[in-house]
Amino acid sequence: MTEHSACLVEIFGGVISSPTAILSAGGRRLDFASIGSWRFFVDAVDQEGVRISMWDGASYEDAIKNAEELSREGFGAVVDNVLTGGAA
Repeated sequence: MTEHSACLVEIFGGVISSPTAILSAGGRRLDFASIGSWRFFVDAVDQEGVRISMWDGASYEDAIKNAEELSREGFGAVVDNVLTGGAA
């Protein structure tokens, strides 16, 4: 197993409350359809508090799977802020 400088893996999420800007080769547009839906994030956090986004998506179950996989790969223990109500 490879050891990484990250000391933990965090899961957090929230409800989208404003339009999201989508940038593409066709330009910039706002996505209003996602307002009110949940989004989950998995970050690797090193000892200095530096975050690297490792995954994001609409499925809490997939967030858990991705966080556990990162933990098995040596990124540290999983902290589930969705369950604990903690903030990133």
